[in-house]
Amino acid sequence: MLVRGDTVFVRFLAQNDDGTSFEVQTPTRPEERIRTGGGLTVGYKLPVNQKLLFSVAETLAQENHLQPEKKVDRFQNNCISMFSITIDQGKTIQDEVNEEWVTRFFELYDAHGISTNIIEPSMVDIYSDLCVEDGEDVYLSDGMYMRPDGTTYER
Repeated sequence: MLVRGDTVFVRFLAQNDDGTSFEVQTPTRPEERIRTGGGLTVGYKLPVNQKLLFSVAETLAQENHLQPEKKVDRFQNNCISMFSITIDQGKTIQDEVNEEWVTRFFELYDAHGISTNIIEPSMVDIYSDLCVEDGEDVYLSDGMYMRPDGTTYER
């Protein structure tokens, strides 16, 4: 998942058992508990403005010359499938999803002046306090990492 604060913006759904093929889509429902490593974490909520989320997902896919697709999950919740990705054995989804894509996603989302779900400056300050080398992701705990912009993700 691509998360910021306590909100999930993008899901990477495994499409096969060996974990090498993923569908990249907007989340369809909040998660009450997420399994990370050996434990469970507190869940994530959906962005307040789903219409904006869908618009950003479609725009980002189109900017990358991909064809976004409107879908419905098994619970009849709408989502946007941005693209599918296949990774090589031994690599992780983080190896394949580049920082520019993540940065552009949040640029598009934040450009609409939404006051909710914006990272508090303190998240960037926390990153600054924890980082060993500027620009490198910081390992937090239980497979969670923090980027220089304060976003967190699971590896």
